[in-house]
Amino acid sequence: MLISSELKILYAAVGCTGDTAITEVLRPWLTPSVPEDQILAPGLPGWERQWHALGSPYSFYDEHRKQYENKIEEGYAIFTTVRDPWERAAYVWSKPKWIHLDPEDFLTRVSATGIASQLLRPAYSICGPDPWCVLPFETLPDSWAAFCTSMDMPVLELAGLDNLKVSTDAMEQMFSAPACNDWVLNHFASDISMFGYTPPDVDRTLFTILDDEDEADS
Repeated sequence: MLISSELKILYAAVGCTGDTAITEVLRPWLTPSVPEDQILAPGLPGWERQWHALGSPYSFYDEHRKQYENKIEEGYAIFTTVRDPWERAAYVWSKPKWIHLDPEDFLTRVSATGIASQLLRPAYSICGPDPWCVLPFETLPDSWAAFCTSMDMPVLELAGLDNLKVSTDAMEQMFSAPACNDWVLNHFASDISMFGYTPPDVDRTLFTILDDEDEADS
């Protein structure tokens, strides 16, 4: 988890929810886990990890529960970012590293181990049961601006959010298989209950999708 002693906040970073962009713009207010002269520039391998002063990226809340609770007793508040779990699953699968896999096979591997399993850890398991503030990916530019204003911070633009879009085609390929939908329902049961997400309909406005023109340009 990321710590800002100045702002008295803890950021529970959740994979593929805009967490990299938020980590980058929060750096002036964060407490790093390494000496100042060892801090890596954004984009270099491992640069995000050095800002996780409590645990590692995507650590389970329960692994560091006592430390988090101590911080909360000191007046810190936890905030996090969340995203439709069906969209998260399709986005990670559509990365070049995994798109060659059958969607069901990919999700079976996620259930085991590896970076994909970290990217698809449920938000609930990272932020804990009672985050102070939850920023939905679907409205992140606006909710981030409101968050910055509430913290008396300058509203710094979050870069790279367009790169997190997932195509309608990827959604349809993955969730035409009932087993993939069932996997998400089971794996993300806590997020679905806590944050109110529902099974996919690729025409609904909750999804951030690429239209045909965007796909043609990519």
